[in-house]
Amino acid sequence: MRIVGLLVVVALVLGGAAAIFSGGDDAPAESTDTTLAQATTDTTVDGDKTAPSTTEPDSGVQAPAGSPEQVAREVGPSVVQVEGNGEIGSGVIYEAAGLILTAHHVVEAADSFNVVLNDGTKLRGRVVGRQPARDLAVIAVETEKELPAAKLGGDDLAIGQPVVALGSPFGYQASVTSGIISGLNRQLTIGQMTLTGLIQTDAAINPGNSGGPLVDAKDRVIGINTAIASTSGGSNGVGFAIPIPDARDLMDEVKKNGGIDAPTVTAPDNPLGGSGNGFEFQLPDSLNDLFGDLFNQLDPGQSAPNEGFGNPPGAVDSGIVEVSPLPNGWTESNNMSFRSGDQGVETIILTGPDGTVTVTATKGPEAGRVADSYAGKGEVRRLADDLTVIVEGTPGVPSSALKAIAGAVKEK
Repeated sequence: MRIVGLLVVVALVLGGAAAIFSGGDDAPAESTDTTLAQATTDTTVDGDKTAPSTTEPDSGVQAPAGSPEQVAREVGPSVVQVEGNGEIGSGVIYEAAGLILTAHHVVEAADSFNVVLNDGTKLRGRVVGRQPARDLAVIAVETEKELPAAKLGGDDLAIGQPVVALGSPFGYQASVTSGIISGLNRQLTIGQMTLTGLIQTDAAINPGNSGGPLVDAKDRVIGINTAIASTSGGSNGVGFAIPIPDARDLMDEVKKNGGIDAPTVTAPDNPLGGSGNGFEFQLPDSLNDLFGDLFNQLDPGQSAPNEGFGNPPGAVDSGIVEVSPLPNGWTESNNMSFRSGDQGVETIILTGPDGTVTVTATKGPEAGRVADSYAGKGEVRRLADDLTVIVEGTPGVPSSALKAIAGAVKEK
């Protein structure tokens, strides 16, 4: 499965893929997040065995109020994993009858999804509310029991206050990270659409956290995680969440339409994320100073036609590298590139029998610095003094596959 998460385009990587990972060991990567729960027994729904159920560890010690441990204990049971269309995201139960708030890009490609509760129970959910302009959606699940609903907040945010992010980064369900609110009223541009008023946080948010809650020290959900700014595809401590007050109109609309009995809202014909491939972000002004001059050299406003993000149908190919020949079993599923003169970056996504591989090429004066500063587990190749290629895989992709793909990368 691919892990749903939006990637903000920054100086060294152009996003566009929903699953961009670091890794490449023969064994799955070890999660560095604090896990909320431990697997116990299997749960069955209508006679079908689902994923192992989870129960909260009981240490016998009362955690301090407002601590990540206490927040996880209080809010964790309300956090769900959303699975469908080959992708994984997160969500949070906000009404006990079975209403779940998530990010719209998690559910934009279909009308119904599997929803895995914190205890492992798997339910079928329908999308009953969509607000793509705010990247918000509501899922309704059918259940005979009341679900643990989280408290909502978000009216008293302050820079520096502690927060906790919960969700399924890289598919590791019930994961918890903590940090602070780093900024407020941030802005991100998505094609022709702009998200405003976002919460910025340094709590680690990774692909798969999308749609999960950002929680304050009073156990209140204050935001829905939506995007990261990253030079590698993983968390660099610059994440963004949609404030809960922005979701109230949508939740009121769903309630007016019948709540859990509201009609299904069909998926858009032309999803902004390209059927799960993520949004194409431009660097917001609030992040420009963080990444030096490289992005300024790649300013879309200075580019020639067909040299912007991606290659739309009929456009001239503006890529930097190619993977040829592709190793057996591997296919190219996405290609996002941005080039201005001899300076540019390109991300190629390959899918194969063992998972997903990301090929990232950086061309220009920054290429050497990219190679020297890379600290991941992927393969690094210097094709030229001004061209660096990094090949990274999802957990489970063997290093031999990364080496074979890296060996097939050629400059165009």
